[in-house]
Amino acid sequence: MESLEKAEGTGITEITENAGRPEKTKRAGRTGGTGMLTELKEFAADESGVGVIEVVLILVVLIGLVIVFKKQINDLLSNIFDKIESLSEEVY
Repeated sequence: MESLEKAEGTGITEITENAGRPEKTKRAGRTGGTGMLTELKEFAADESGVGVIEVVLILVVLIGLVIVFKKQINDLLSNIFDKIESLSEEVY
């Protein structure tokens, strides 16, 4: 598979030869004459990486909740481990 990059106007075009047939595909770059508004719409419609952003936001919310309820979480875990320790002493 051969690949040849070529600039057309202000855009970037990649020409790929696939099994003897040239295939023209657009790559990232300015598209000739489409305008800034069209590029902005395409950027807004692009959903690549949305899953990563969602995971990061969920982690931020969880970390925030842990920070806000730190004392209550520590008290709860201390009570649980105290109960486990007292019950384990009964077994031994």
